[in-house]
Amino acid sequence: MMIRVVTSVSAYPFYNIRYVKLLEGISEKFSTTVVAGTRLSGKVTIHRRYRVLHVLPFTVPRKIRYHIGPFFPRSLISLINPDLIWLFDTISQLFPILSSRPVILDIDDPDFSAKSWTKYMYYLHNRKISKIVVPTGMIKERFIKFYRLPKEKIVVIPSGVDLERFKPTPLPNEKIVLYYGTLAPHRSVFLLKIIEEVCNQDKEVKFIILGDAPRFFTEYILRNSLVDRVLMPGYVNHEDLPSWLQMARVCLFPQDISLGGAFLLSSLSIWLLDDP
Repeated sequence: MMIRVVTSVSAYPFYNIRYVKLLEGISEKFSTTVVAGTRLSGKVTIHRRYRVLHVLPFTVPRKIRYHIGPFFPRSLISLINPDLIWLFDTISQLFPILSSRPVILDIDDPDFSAKSWTKYMYYLHNRKISKIVVPTGMIKERFIKFYRLPKEKIVVIPSGVDLERFKPTPLPNEKIVLYYGTLAPHRSVFLLKIIEEVCNQDKEVKFIILGDAPRFFTEYILRNSLVDRVLMPGYVNHEDLPSWLQMARVCLFPQDISLGGAFLLSSLSIWLLDDP
């Protein structure tokens, strides 16, 4: 009998290529079901090696999708009665799972601030959590220290890269900064601060923002006359990403919650102003 694995997402289909690849790999070995809160609009490749169940079969506003969407599917997981529950970390509070089945928690970018305590405590000290998966040894050590967890409970699985597709190329002469990824509110707001600060300090710098930009993001670019400095082509397929990366001198990851965003902003500004 094949093991039944259930996971939840706020909306499906979704853009995160890492989660898509993980789901495809898991689906080759296990019977996998994705419980989605809502549908995501736009042209996104749909991968169907796994079963997808929508709680709300329509698209909802972005803020609701990010902050409330995760609650809907997780409330229904217990009804499916899987053998194993696999959860992604989200920006919203983790919703208590009523099922007695073991849980694997996948956390790639944890928040180690004091406000995250209530978010993680239920899961991290709950016996139902069999394993916590993190991408680096540093994150594992911080989890052990911050939450006083046994090291046996945390597994490090590094993020991989397709070396046949992504290869080193010479840096371009033009000062271009690129961001590719989710544009959730906590990243979008900080990214706008970076764009404004760097553009004010160096008139030659341009930005390429790849992803599903929220309305307030595009309106800010228009309102502050940054259209000529910020290119926003929208969502880009993973297969086309290398050609975009080759255009940039700097690729950034704007995260002011747990990765020291203030340091990133100051370092980026200094680097761009200091011509090699």
